[in-house]
Amino acid sequence: MLSRCIVNPNDTLNKMASQIFIPTIAKQLNNPKTCASTIEALINEDFEVMQSYSDVVVICFSKIYQNIPTKHIAIILMKKLIQRKFEFSSLERRVIVEIFIKSPPTRNMKESAAIIQNHCCESNSAALFIASIIQPMRFEEKQREFLREVCRTFLQSMPESISTYTENFKTFLSEKIEASGVPIYGETPTQEKMREIEIEKKFEGFLDFNPCNNKLIFIIFTIVMIFLLFFTDKSGILHNLEFDDS
Repeated sequence: MLSRCIVNPNDTLNKMASQIFIPTIAKQLNNPKTCASTIEALINEDFEVMQSYSDVVVICFSKIYQNIPTKHIAIILMKKLIQRKFEFSSLERRVIVEIFIKSPPTRNMKESAAIIQNHCCESNSAALFIASIIQPMRFEEKQREFLREVCRTFLQSMPESISTYTENFKTFLSEKIEASGVPIYGETPTQEKMREIEIEKKFEGFLDFNPCNNKLIFIIFTIVMIFLLFFTDKSGILHNLEFDDS
């Protein structure tokens, strides 16, 4: 469920909120204008309980952040969560970083870069994700501009798990490359995995033959076998099939 919040946070949150919270709260969470304040209120009411729902918090962040009018509210919310030492799993931190890179902030770039740095210091998975996308020369102008800010922030205090990648960050800052207009990665690793799963489902559906499909396959198989019999060994197989008139 968490992986889907990068691609479709609205549906993901709608399903989870309706399962966990009472209708009134679920409705507030599904409204981007009241989602952040509702999350804060829930955390203030019972920090430990909401800590166990950290995945819901990430999905809420994704919903607010990817909604342009409330993007800045999402950044403020994440800063507050970090200040309160709200814990996220390594995967959740990576998803948060992916969300930032997928849709770069138009303002507060330094604050957003600092948020990414914080999550990367706490999650090797998030840090390695950043290190892996700093290298390819594929990017959109907005992504490149934001990643340059991320590089500058990281070079001031590099997460230990990717200290060996320091030169890559320096190179990204020093090279003057024209923006290609192509995203720094065509799709996030999570989106790519979801696409693979979708292909697998379609393939499995194809294999789940109905009676009509069985007939079609049988006909095709029969035609192929006849073709092989008549054209691969006329003097052998077919000759042996002839009846002896004597």
